[in-house]
Amino acid sequence: MRNKSFFETIVFETPWQITIVIGVVLYILSFFVKNINTGLISVGPVISTFLKIFSIFLLIAGILSALRTLLNKNLLKNTKSIEDIKKLSWKEFEDIIEAYYRKNGYEVIHTGYDSADGGIDLIAKKENEKVIIQCKHWKTYKVDVKVIREIYGLMVDEKASKAVIITSGDFTEPAKEFAYGKPIELINGEKLVSLIESTKNKTQSENIPKSNDKNIMLCPNCHAPMVLRVAKQGEHAGKKFWGCSNYPKCKCIIDLS
Repeated sequence: MRNKSFFETIVFETPWQITIVIGVVLYILSFFVKNINTGLISVGPVISTFLKIFSIFLLIAGILSALRTLLNKNLLKNTKSIEDIKKLSWKEFEDIIEAYYRKNGYEVIHTGYDSADGGIDLIAKKENEKVIIQCKHWKTYKVDVKVIREIYGLMVDEKASKAVIITSGDFTEPAKEFAYGKPIELINGEKLVSLIESTKNKTQSENIPKSNDKNIMLCPNCHAPMVLRVAKQGEHAGKKFWGCSNYPKCKCIIDLS
């Protein structure tokens, strides 16, 4: 794992809100240090100039970080199928996984876009949990047992709670057998799509308006009561979902799977 530059650390690891706030504070501070001097030497202008340059650097880095976060959220939002996953570049594939973990409350450290393969790509932390993640944007080949063994070794070296290997494709049977019973999670393309959708549904449920009657769920679109229904046809036949009572005027649904 290569050492990242200071700029990369700010953009990829530091919350953009903190970076921008520090940048603004330093820029304001630069105006108050102009008259500082030590005996015959006036150091105020030098310190003031340094603070202004550094604050501008932080503001630019913070804005880039904010834009990156927004783009990743949109990427996550617009990914709805395995076809969408396979259309991503390997960098976008890493970005969407990073966005997924952030959406689920993890602090995520991106270890850097060194190459399209190899090593630890992301480190996700939440409370006492440390998860190392390797992203395999393999559209054709299955991830074999060699990769699983390598990530297991890295997990031990990093003293991580768990290792996760995520691929847009699938895993070989020996890979699945090696991971069985170990703190290793294998996520193929289909499972990744399912996890992303479950996160969207969770967010949608949290934003549902509350009714005065705690037994009534309101539609997040039109605020009409939601009705528990069962799909009668299609690939989701037999599954329960919440549907708006204003259907077909309002077609909002919340999947329960």
